[in-house]
Amino acid sequence: PKPQNPKTVPYLESIFWLVVLIGNLNQMAAPEASQPGIKIDAKEDKKEVKEERGREDVETKFTEGLILLKRKIFNPTKRRAEIAERFDAQAQEYLEKHKINVYLQDAIKILIERKDEKANDLLAEYFHVAAKGEHILLREYAFVSATQYNRKSFLQQVNKVFHTTPYFSVVTATDYYQLLTLLCSDFPRSIILEAIKVLDPESTPLVNGVLPTDAESDSMFFTFKLSTLQKAIAIFFYFSEFMENVKTIFQEAVPSPSLNINEDVPAKDIFSCIQNSLKRIAKSSSYPLPSIEGILETLAFSCGLHTMFEKKTIVLCEDIGPLITDKISYKQFCQYFMLNETEISAILSTPDPKAAIKTTDKLKDVILQYQQALALQASKKQKKKKKDKDKEKDKDKDK
Repeated sequence: PKPQNPKTVPYLESIFWLVVLIGNLNQMAAPEASQPGIKIDAKEDKKEVKEERGREDVETKFTEGLILLKRKIFNPTKRRAEIAERFDAQAQEYLEKHKINVYLQDAIKILIERKDEKANDLLAEYFHVAAKGEHILLREYAFVSATQYNRKSFLQQVNKVFHTTPYFSVVTATDYYQLLTLLCSDFPRSIILEAIKVLDPESTPLVNGVLPTDAESDSMFFTFKLSTLQKAIAIFFYFSEFMENVKTIFQEAVPSPSLNINEDVPAKDIFSCIQNSLKRIAKSSSYPLPSIEGILETLAFSCGLHTMFEKKTIVLCEDIGPLITDKISYKQFCQYFMLNETEISAILSTPDPKAAIKTTDKLKDVILQYQQALALQASKKQKKKKKDKDKEKDKDKDK
């Protein structure tokens, strides 16, 4: 659903959390059967045991609803600020941010080339194909990488075409690159090279126990897990500008003139630099950027803070930031970033509208039950207070 203008609609706390949950539907996954609900231990008063237990049951359901989200680090004010910023944006600024002119120019170019008799039908067909994400097939790299939506569509098409077969699980980087060029003939080889630098190969092509001369200088002949290679290329292609920025940050953090991908640097300093960089370029940038919550999750797992996520349903940014104290290398950062299912699923998975609607309805029901329980508890307390007042009045009359 479209968010309303925050200047005209008052934000109740429960409605705000509902907006946060619905707004992140594309980052949702099906609830795992093995993942139990986390109950909130309510402080029970002996006089109000029944009331508190009823509230506790509803809070448990509410918490189970939050388990549907893979992300566990939240910034409560972020989405509200993003919505306000979007409504405050000027018309030209809004169009440039979403690269609307790219699609309009491409559609007009195709229209002029074909000179179809029914121009309106051709335009409708173009945007229908674009909505399915198939408009980037067999197109040049400049168009494929022009917008955030185009990059995501390309990766989803690659996933549909090459990652649905069960017959192979490992592949050389060269073979995978050739597969990508079938969909985009001028796909850069440099993206593949940057991605495999941070991966550990499954095997190397040895001939009589000796590495061939052509493979000594080119790791494209090494064999990698297909799923791992897919995630690495997805990150280095989708977040290409951001990963270049991260590489520069790591290079500036070490004393050596060239970047050593295995050299450790303080994770806290890296997070501070990335956070400042994201704040600086987020407003003016039109290329895709990861969320600060995703970066926090990456660094938290690298520092061994995964136990915190197992114990808590939600972790706020303010809670996890000060705990990042270990060191991390550029290679480790990239590998942990690839393991971040929240960011990867948002790029590779195709949102299912029906599933999103079902999840939305479930969340609405959970919120409604939670509000009803609170209202019921408030009415019971009010009745109890009224009863106590009536008793006091009766005692005064008797006196």
